[in-house]
Amino acid sequence: MNKNTTKTIRWLARILGLIIVLFWLIISLGYAFSDSESFTGQSLIITLLVIITTISFIITWRKEKLGGIILITGGIIHSIAAYFMAGHNHLFAVLITGLPFILIGVFFLIVSCQKK
Repeated sequence: MNKNTTKTIRWLARILGLIIVLFWLIISLGYAFSDSESFTGQSLIITLLVIITTISFIITWRKEKLGGIILITGGIIHSIAAYFMAGHNHLFAVLITGLPFILIGVFFLIVSCQKK
């Protein structure tokens, strides 16, 4: 892979990551400040996963390989949690919660391998 392709993948991962992380942060904050439901164990799990993936995304800006690994792990855990928490449409829940983090993590791993 040439240098321009690596640079493009890096910025694609950063921009997509920023969009996904902001999306989940807005949803989490909206849910936290709404009076619709009480805070449950499921809410705690999702909140912790959002915090972990947000921190790992921040890490990717300096340490792409480490952040990518944590993003992939967080994405897998998001997917597993979504599968078990979804009332129906388990596959859709897995795809929209975990898959974006997994793909972004893979992009960062690809970039980190190309730097060497």
